[in-house]
Amino acid sequence: SIDGIVGVVRDIAGKLRPAALEVGLGPAAESLLREFQQAMGIPCELHNHLPAGLVLDEVRTTSIFRILQESMTNAPRHAGASHIQVSLSV
Repeated sequence: SIDGIVGVVRDIAGKLRPAALEVGLGPAAESLLREFQQAMGIPCELHNHLPAGLVLDEVRTTSIFRILQESMTNAPRHAGASHIQVSLSV
C-alpha cells in the first residue's frame, strides 16, 4: 500500500507539474492537494498566505512545488497521516 501511495503521488506530480505551475504556486498547490485527497482519501487543507501577485523564478517555484510533492508522499508513508494541512507563506 505504501508503494501505491508513492505511485499515485508521482502520477499526480507528473500530470500536474507543467500546467499547474503556469498559473502560479498557490493554484498549483491547491490542485495537488485536491488530486491527492481524491486519490488517497486523506483530507487535505491548504492555507495560502502568499501575497497576491507574488512572482517567483522558475527554479524556486519548481523547487517549492517538488518539496510539497515529496511532503505529500511522506506524510502518509512515514507518519501515517490521516489529515494533511499545508501552509504557504513568505
